[in-house]
Amino acid sequence: GLGDVYKRQGELGQSWSQPKIGYSKLNIVNDVALPVLFFGGGYDTTKDGTDLSAPDTKGRAIYMVDAASGALKWSMAPTGGTTTFSGNDSIPSSIATLDSDGDGMVDRLYTGDTGGNVWRVDMPGYAPNGGTPWTVFKLAELGSDVSNALDNRFFDEATIVRTFIKETIETTVVDEFGNPKKEKRTQEIPYDAVLVGSGDRSNPLGTDTDDTMFMIKDKYIQTQSFTAFTTPAI
Repeated sequence: GLGDVYKRQGELGQSWSQPKIGYSKLNIVNDVALPVLFFGGGYDTTKDGTDLSAPDTKGRAIYMVDAASGALKWSMAPTGGTTTFSGNDSIPSSIATLDSDGDGMVDRLYTGDTGGNVWRVDMPGYAPNGGTPWTVFKLAELGSDVSNALDNRFFDEATIVRTFIKETIETTVVDEFGNPKKEKRTQEIPYDAVLVGSGDRSNPLGTDTDDTMFMIKDKYIQTQSFTAFTTPAI
């Protein structure tokens, strides 16, 4: 059953991640989209220790299950998942979902982890296995495994805001008399703003960390498969 799948992956930690409901291209039956739940692998108590460099052994996953039956539809994990995850830190937060093309189906996820990293998952197409792969890459690295002051941990869901920035571009041209002159034009460039705040909910009275609210400007607004050759550098 579903529990056996999780046990084989060995990734379920403490269940801090509140499930998010949505719809997916992987859960359409007779042309009807059935609801699914997205949730993180949870919290690993390894993070209760003082050694920031110690990697977690649980919670490094995201799951998508049928909301009615609990059947596993997709997972991201270090081993055994539909999508392979390279992270070393547990994911106790709720998962931020995005329907980037307005078709009613979730096609992108964002999440932070307890190591101060923010991950982006792209879910294009209908066939992550053997078709268009669903991929994950590290969008931002905002923590440190050696500095207590930079021990940024993400326990809360990120907020996604689709917006644009207006830029003014100045160029120099030559007029009909051969004299240089400057011309200005403006353009609106869309991006997805990912807002997330750090904090250690396992140690709420701690004072040795400078917790921070971050805004990440993700200019890759189209959901797509990212490979080693196309993944942007952070």
